Amino acid sequence: MVALDWLPASEYPFEHRFIDLERNRIHYVDEGAGPAMLLVNVGEWSFIFRDLILRLRGSFRCIAPDFPGLGLSEAAPCYEPTIPNNSLILETFVDRLGLRDATLLVHDIGGPVGLGLAARRPELFRALVITQTFAWPLREYPWIRRALRVVSGSFSRFVNVNFNLLFAASATSFGVGRNLSPAGRRAFLVPWRRRATRTMTLRNLGSALSADAWLDDVARAVDTRLNAIPVLTVFGERNDPAHWQARYARSFSNVRSLTVPGGNHFPFADDPDLVADEVVRWWRDVVAPESTSSDRRSA
Repeated sequence: MVALDWLPASEYPFEHRFIDLERNRIHYVDEGAGPAMLLVNVGEWSFIFRDLILRLRGSFRCIAPDFPGLGLSEAAPCYEPTIPNNSLILETFVDRLGLRDATLLVHDIGGPVGLGLAARRPELFRALVITQTFAWPLREYPWIRRALRVVSGSFSRFVNVNFNLLFAASATSFGVGRNLSPAGRRAFLVPWRRRATRTMTLRNLGSALSADAWLDDVARAVDTRLNAIPVLTVFGERNDPAHWQARYARSFSNVRSLTVPGGNHFPFADDPDLVADEVVRWWRDVVAPESTSSDRRSA
């Protein structure tokens, strides 16, 4: 188990919670009160949502798990970090915590993982916040597939597992570090001191290369079972080269979009005040009235 004395409360002011799932020891954040908001990223860890959770926990119950082998979680021996396996872990996590009627926030590889769960069990979720992620097979985006193949390939794995360059870059202003203090950057990077964690991140990134069949199912769900669910998309102004935000606006029937000025791949870390304010406003204006209307129709 990872020791926690290196993680000062000033940098990560949350209670550490753990749950055993399928022989994995899962660390998670569960902060605040109100409607449940499940924050899902795969590859990084719950620290990336720190500033957003601090601003949202007055309005929502914010839950953010670290996936097996990432952050403060431990993977079972021989755990295979595929998108389907991570989605099943997420489903078990949601069921064990008894989460229902939640808002699902997904980021990066957490998109296929979380949206895959929403596709097969849409009754669990009231609304979606989609940030810097995709819901379509990457065969439609061959240049992104090539970039992922480079990042997760043998040369990158050798360089990053041995020298930790990719993860150091993720703590800069191009990653989550725009508003982090030096102490915050150090705390964020500590899990990647372990070679096993560095390897697990790269394997999770590479898992998207073999997920087209999974993403076919997600894309069909977007057009059918999930089409009318309220959606907020949050993308960084500088990090949407495939124009996914516009595609979401065409794909869902109830969408609000936020583009973070000057934002990169972690727009909720670049400007957490803007993103948190918009999430609260959107939920109050769109999601809450939808829920009230549904309750009246079912009465």
